[in-house]
Amino acid sequence: KVNTTDETIKLQVIEAYCWVLYPTSEAEGDNKHQIKFEIIRLSSNGEDLVQKTGKALMENGAIIEEWGPESLSLELDKLFWVQDKRVKVNTLWECLCSYCYMPRLAKYQVLEGAIRLGVYKSAFAYAEDVKDGQCQGLKLNANLSYIAPSGYLVEREEALKQLDEEARLTEERSPFGGGTEKPAGPEPPSSPAPSPTPSPGSPPKPPVRPTNFTMSADLSPLRLLKDLNKISDEILELIEQRSGQSLIKITLEIQATCPEGFDEETRKSVEENCQSLGIKFFHFDD
Repeated sequence: KVNTTDETIKLQVIEAYCWVLYPTSEAEGDNKHQIKFEIIRLSSNGEDLVQKTGKALMENGAIIEEWGPESLSLELDKLFWVQDKRVKVNTLWECLCSYCYMPRLAKYQVLEGAIRLGVYKSAFAYAEDVKDGQCQGLKLNANLSYIAPSGYLVEREEALKQLDEEARLTEERSPFGGGTEKPAGPEPPSSPAPSPTPSPGSPPKPPVRPTNFTMSADLSPLRLLKDLNKISDEILELIEQRSGQSLIKITLEIQATCPEGFDEETRKSVEENCQSLGIKFFHFDD
């Protein structure tokens, strides 16, 4: 009887706690963020409540398990580089955990992976510390063995300026560099420089850039929202920055097969939903 009571309580808890609410935020007029709550209904299977909630949030894209350096770069460009070209890793992580309008990562290691790949791809740089306005242990296009929470992410152009300056100073100090003094004594006579000869023909044409982008991807119905969010964050946002939304066309194609055949109730419900959603083309066939 005790076992039966325990099982009954577990089922009642599952049935009672079947909704997940999580906050989201989108920028509106004057850069003000309006907080909204999204709702997910949990399945009523016997899975652990915490695990089931986490799985549902990940499938809906509310929690991100994999984050690319392109998406991280977009957040840095939009929210951090405008104020300072260097941001502390720990500060970035605290912001990701605090603000609804920022991506919600599953764990700190997801951020570490995006940083490591971003530095390797030269999307941004990493510095161990910043002293007197100079980055210490600055790395760009390098493999990072360790990312300290006290370290800094550095905007790419800012990092290149410092690396170029360090290279120039190193060259000047070198006995073979351009900063050595010329030996005393008369200089040998120099021959007159040849006059430049005009190159025949027209000036070189600028390289031709591609004007169209097309992609196709097979998506799993179980991970549809999560995969669509990743495509939006890591591909569409990059294209929108260059071309604008008016030049982007997105078409969704669904192909479903039921060997036993779709029953009348399913067919009717799907067709009614397609009509209410304003979908122009849909049909069932044999």
